[in-house]
Amino acid sequence: MNEENVKNELKDFFGQQPIFFIKFVSKEEYAEDIVNGKLFMNKVSYYRKLEEESRV
Repeated sequence: MNEENVKNELKDFFGQQPIFFIKFVSKEEYAEDIVNGKLFMNKVSYYRKLEEESRV
């Protein structure tokens, strides 16, 4: 099975939903929290403001 077939199989199975999320952390304790099921994320408004301020 080549890469394109794998992509198509995953798309057929999962649709357009993300398969996984990646979370980068600055401290080991935060990584441990994620492993233990605790996940912190900022609100959408935080990212909108960040985009506006950085013009990215």
